[in-house]
Amino acid sequence: MMQVLDLAQGGKNISKLEAIKKAIQTMSPEGTMSAADKAVVNQAKQGLNLVDVLENQYSKVQQEGLTAGSPGLGILGGVRGSAAALSQTSPNAAAYENTKQAFLSKLARASGEKGVLTDQDIKRIEKTIPSFYDTPDTAAAKLAIVRQIIGDAITAKTQSSQGGYELPITE
Repeated sequence: MMQVLDLAQGGKNISKLEAIKKAIQTMSPEGTMSAADKAVVNQAKQGLNLVDVLENQYSKVQQEGLTAGSPGLGILGGVRGSAAALSQTSPNAAAYENTKQAFLSKLARASGEKGVLTDQDIKRIEKTIPSFYDTPDTAAAKLAIVRQIIGDAITAKTQSSQGGYELPITE
């Protein structure tokens, strides 16, 4: 195909046409990604969706007053939240805690963890997800950081698949 287009241009522009082809492919990062890289990006995107689900559920728990309302004595809300989740007196608190625990490994993978996940890997990611003892500001900051880490993992994978290729056409 490139040779036909080159002939249409007088037979002297194959390198420019190849550069245009590459540029068009890199406009859509997934156009040049391997199947494995696409899977990693999709996994990370699913991680972002999971963060949204957790945030929504955590918001419901906050509305019930089962999280720390403020620093200091406000942390007693966290005690109530933990007790409500454990005793299942709050379906929202129980669902939040169970969902969080069930999907920590998916969040670890979405953030770029590779290989066998250890208990330490899971504990590390768990610290980045709001607990009942976090104030609203702390919870929001944690979720923003998780989103940034996963977003950076997506960006890194899509940029590495593009190879940093720039269109070298000059007149």
